[in-house]
Amino acid sequence: MAIPLIVTATKEHLSAVKLLLERGTEIDALNNDAITALISESANNHAEVVVFLTEPGADIQHENVEKLTALHVACHHGYHDVAEILLAARVTIDLPDNDGDSPLILAATNGHVSTVELLLQHGASIEFANNKARQRKTTLTLDWR
Repeated sequence: MAIPLIVTATKEHLSAVKLLLERGTEIDALNNDAITALISESANNHAEVVVFLTEPGADIQHENVEKLTALHVACHHGYHDVAEILLAARVTIDLPDNDGDSPLILAATNGHVSTVELLLQHGASIEFANNKARQRKTTLTLDWR
């Protein structure tokens, strides 16, 4: 039943998400790309649904097939409010994805200043190099301090 929950959540129908979960849909059900409703909602900037999904215990550390977490996708798109919700739920801040990129690298690379500041305030490491061994500890990240 992953698809109904993910599709319903993607359309930001909180009441339908609640109903599906009440009827026994697994909160961390996966689609073929190992995407959960929480990752989908984070990618779509649906903060209200993200709050709801984190409260009953969705796996905030879950990684899809590309090792992207909900925090990765929120930071990639610059969804500050969603990132803040996930950080408040105590998501791990420095997990690398398949490319070795942390949420901070994704936010900085895409120019999301407020998201970079938020991650740094929560202790994100600037000591990251991706799998291509391009050290990102340059003005890209140091100027945010």
